[in-house]
Amino acid sequence: IVKNPKYFLTDKISDPLMKRLDSIFEKVGKLSEKEEKETLVFESGSRLIEIALADIIYIQAVKGKHQAEVYTTDQMMNVRQPLKSIYEMLNDNFIYINKSCIIQKNMIREIDKKSRIATLKGGFELEIAIREMKNVCGSL
Repeated sequence: IVKNPKYFLTDKISDPLMKRLDSIFEKVGKLSEKEEKETLVFESGSRLIEIALADIIYIQAVKGKHQAEVYTTDQMMNVRQPLKSIYEMLNDNFIYINKSCIIQKNMIREIDKKSRIATLKGGFELEIAIREMKNVCGSL
């Protein structure tokens, strides 16, 4: 156990060792960047599907069931998870617009405050709850 690292590292690391350590840290940095491409794994029937968070347009709860429909840029799928547990796995780019729907902020094209409709990429139009209107408009 090194109690004072500045005395331990001074003049004891040679240049080749320092270069090797730098290359190791650079590789570790590249690996963590790949991991930052955040994805979620959903269970849909007997399949496990990995989806990039950037591809998700919105997620909507299925009424009367503990399921949700995930709408992405290229598909729609039903998953066996309640909306609340999915929301806990998402990052700050997602926001509730009503009790049964979560959207990605980056996918919003237009918000009509009067009729409380959010138009998303892909032509989706979703109703915004009155109590969520301030949060949705403030997050843009």
